[in-house]
Amino acid sequence: MKKQIIILGIISLIAGGCNGQASNQQTINNNNIMKNNLKLINVPVTVGLGILDISFNNPVPLYRTENDEAPFDTLVFKEDKDGVWQYETNRLKSLNPLQKHGGPSHKMAMEALKMGAGFSPAVLAFRVVEANDDYFRVVVDESSFETVVIRKRADYAVVPQREGMGGVTLPEDKPYSGYYTYETWEHLLLRAQYVSFDRENYAVYDAPEGKKIFENTDRKFLPYKVSQVQGDWIKVEKAAGGYDGYFEGIENAEGWVKWKNKTEILAGITEYTVE
Repeated sequence: MKKQIIILGIISLIAGGCNGQASNQQTINNNNIMKNNLKLINVPVTVGLGILDISFNNPVPLYRTENDEAPFDTLVFKEDKDGVWQYETNRLKSLNPLQKHGGPSHKMAMEALKMGAGFSPAVLAFRVVEANDDYFRVVVDESSFETVVIRKRADYAVVPQREGMGGVTLPEDKPYSGYYTYETWEHLLLRAQYVSFDRENYAVYDAPEGKKIFENTDRKFLPYKVSQVQGDWIKVEKAAGGYDGYFEGIENAEGWVKWKNKTEILAGITEYTVE
């Protein structure tokens, strides 16, 4: 039996420390004396375009809009004495992104390694609602859908996915001081090891909006590989690699399933597993 280690496949590479520039520090100092009357841009609740995480090498200036000349705040990454990453801002009322986890302490990581167990590294991942050549607009508070703008840096690579235990392969065209990992939902669905559905009575159809051919009334765990993405629908087949037993005695379980609606992701996406 394989062990699932992360849903939504969002794993960040723990890279470097905080090498902030003087301008970033000045921004933080200026924010300290400003009145805390910040109003961020709210967007309608949506599943968004995909997910974004950023290497921890440098502080990240945060802008209210894409047209602001100066950031209103700065996101700083700090590793505490136990090895757990902390994510600090000055003016944001809440940093409540899609996923936030400081990773294991040095002690917990060593104990896990001794036991041969896997663990999830630190992650800070945002839902992306707008992306272009210059910036990402991301949701910083999933409860209110408040957003900020993160501008792209010329010395940061934009890569489409993580590899293995959160590793990232950077392009070799020039030296980069960090990276943005921006992955669309479609890309993640197609490369994921499997997707599954935890909701009651999900159904499989012969085509998008077509005829129902299977309904999982028992809420059995069924791992699928995605072969096509078409709007709100994905075409699924039995995941390979030791998962056949989950489908024993089940017929017509392959076909088209809704993976999202307008505001909610319905599929659990597992990027990879470890033995």
